[in-house]
Amino acid sequence: ENVLPKSIVTRLAKGVLPQNTNIQKDAVLALTKGATVFINYLCTAANENAVKANKKTIMPKDVLEAISQLELDEFGPRLQAELASLSPYLSNLPHTTYIRSPY
Repeated sequence: ENVLPKSIVTRLAKGVLPQNTNIQKDAVLALTKGATVFINYLCTAANENAVKANKKTIMPKDVLEAISQLELDEFGPRLQAELASLSPYLSNLPHTTYIRSPY
């Protein structure tokens, strides 16, 4: 089973919480499982968009469309801003680092 590393989930969670906040072990597990389910759900929707466009590679626009289709529009502007800040780095990555659809 694919699960996000607990250390990364903990670091992300602590990054948005007040400094002296502790996270119980079971809460980290719940966050990890929840994030994994969310990513799988979003990736499946993005993959469907790529397949509909006769593409084998999920692109950022597929993810943004999936965000909207899943009625998660409140995340769209933040995701677009994050992508814009990363675009200089993404354009320098080799093509093989993109996630390829199995279909």
